[in-house]
Amino acid sequence: MNSQNKISCSGIPYRQGFIEVQSNIHGGYVNLEAWNINPEVELKGIDMSCSTIKDCDFTGNIEMELDLEAAKILVEVLNKAIAEVEAGKIA
Repeated sequence: MNSQNKISCSGIPYRQGFIEVQSNIHGGYVNLEAWNINPEVELKGIDMSCSTIKDCDFTGNIEMELDLEAAKILVEVLNKAIAEVEAGKIA
């Protein structure tokens, strides 16, 4: 797994974690996985392989398989939210 598939989300410490996206888990689906990390763990600049995070630092996990239609809708919804935030609107 290369770190380009993982996104560190550490802007709001009590909601920090990682999001990982892969296309090679189940044929025809996009795999989306999110991990919540204890807010006391410093994520900025951390190795995205998770090798520096202890098991006890993980506080939650969810994994979903999106069919292509759901993945496309997710992209649309994310783009809309990005545009709203960039425009200074609250989504």
